[in-house]
Amino acid sequence: TPVNGITVDFLASGEVELRGLQDDYKVEYDAASHERLKVTGVQGKFDIGGIGVETAGTQSAFVGQQIVIEDDGPTAAIVQGAPVVAHDETAGVQADANDTTAAGVVALFAGVANVSTDLSPTGYAQNASPVVSSTGSSFGTDLGGTTAFSLAVSAAGVDSGLDTTNGTSIFLFKEGSLVVGRIGGAAGQAAFAVAINSTTGVVSVAQYASLFHPNATNPDDTVSITDSALQAVVTVTDGDGDAATASTGIGDAVQFQDD
Repeated sequence: TPVNGITVDFLASGEVELRGLQDDYKVEYDAASHERLKVTGVQGKFDIGGIGVETAGTQSAFVGQQIVIEDDGPTAAIVQGAPVVAHDETAGVQADANDTTAAGVVALFAGVANVSTDLSPTGYAQNASPVVSSTGSSFGTDLGGTTAFSLAVSAAGVDSGLDTTNGTSIFLFKEGSLVVGRIGGAAGQAAFAVAINSTTGVVSVAQYASLFHPNATNPDDTVSITDSALQAVVTVTDGDGDAATASTGIGDAVQFQDD
């Protein structure tokens, strides 16, 4: 039955048909879903002013604390390569070792205090090939970070595995950026010192005292620091300051040849 000239028919298809709407009428209805609006039988100009969706009883809640964005940290890895650093106790630069008198190498050890004068002059060695690399390291998604090498000892005062020629044990201590081998303990004279280039992983050595070489049948035998006692460390810092470290023993890469 028309009401004010409007009829509403519910069709078998599930659609609803309205007739008799005027251009200033407003139609509201509730529906779980809406698929189609069809306008037919229009004479002259007809303006559908707009179609909107109104939701009643709207509520809100803060959910910011439930949204968690986890950081991606860096990965640190360090690999010891084949190169070693060998110093020959024999005076002068020996071709079968990595002996050097380069001022830049000498300057690395300027801060070592209380050094032995047993080996005079002090001997220095450096292998231009790096002892370690950072192969396998990654900044992750926070790019733009840094990678740096450093030295450490497995424990303060750890036995180096080396003795002076007269049989006194030499112990390792981290002193600044260097690792120093001191005769008899922390207050003893320096027998040798080890440095690493923080960028390249190149290792340098200074030797101040002669060392005991056990092979009496070989006048040029080689001894080295206990591998695990001397550590090379890589620190990988990503773009937002997160850091990861990894280490490996390199004592066997620091060698001293007999005179």
